Amino acid sequence: MIRRLKEKLKNSDIPFEQEVNAKNLSTFRIGGTVSLLVRPRCEEELIEAALLCRETGLKYAVIGKGSNLLFGDGRIDTVLLQTTQMDAVRLTKTGVRAACGVSLARLFALSARAGFGGLEFACGIPGTLGGALAMNAGAHGKCIAQLVNGVRIFDFSDNDIKSDHNFKKNASYRDCGYQAGSVLFLSAELDLDAAQDPRILFEKARQLNAARRASQPLDLPSAGCAFKRPDPTLPIGKLLDELGCKGMRCGGAAVSEKHAAFLVNQGGANAKDVENLMLKIQEKVKKERGIILEREIRIIPSMP
Repeated sequence: MIRRLKEKLKNSDIPFEQEVNAKNLSTFRIGGTVSLLVRPRCEEELIEAALLCRETGLKYAVIGKGSNLLFGDGRIDTVLLQTTQMDAVRLTKTGVRAACGVSLARLFALSARAGFGGLEFACGIPGTLGGALAMNAGAHGKCIAQLVNGVRIFDFSDNDIKSDHNFKKNASYRDCGYQAGSVLFLSAELDLDAAQDPRILFEKARQLNAARRASQPLDLPSAGCAFKRPDPTLPIGKLLDELGCKGMRCGGAAVSEKHAAFLVNQGGANAKDVENLMLKIQEKVKKERGIILEREIRIIPSMP
């Protein structure tokens, strides 16, 4: 089936790579070998690649910069559709219209230079716009949905491109409102604060990033916060700190001493180490607080 897919991708001139080291695709720096990595350059190629995977019966996953991913340790037969080449941004009268693969850092910089504020909270999130939409990413008490005027999606229920202007209303904490895998996020239009002083915006972003560096273990590979808040008002780091989780480890994976919500690769960690550590934490929290933690990290497994 992989061979058939590769032939179809070649015929459609859609770029792809074979035998890719998954460690280079994730900020965790963990993972085995990816059989096929597809790198669409536009939404038409992304849609076609996804439909070809479905047509050939192959599992696939859409990824961006890999900032919330954990890849399995062995051979990964899930076809990866990486959107980072889809990074077009256009200024509008009220903000920006951007493709799914643009990094949040670049999106902030481009909008701030044009005098549009509102994305400062997202400038330190190491992901893409598409990933931010898919999980309604946020920081510093704000989330991406608050800025969304509309999103452009490909809906697999009827294989059609649509505009959704209810995204803001339907999204919630770390939830985009869509069932996983039911749509492709192609682009979004964000309403921002116009007529802002770029110098002030960049200074605010600098301060937020400085605070982030001071409180988060950015010197070690990780995938950001490992778990969702069980309650939007209960910071997961505070909960895990209170339960004495800092310093817990399995193999090369450990709970950060700097921020208990982060699991870090201390060197040589593998996926099994991280999964075992997450399970250990979940069991501890359930036993001591009666709370069931949901993973925020997305796992793409390898073959057994």
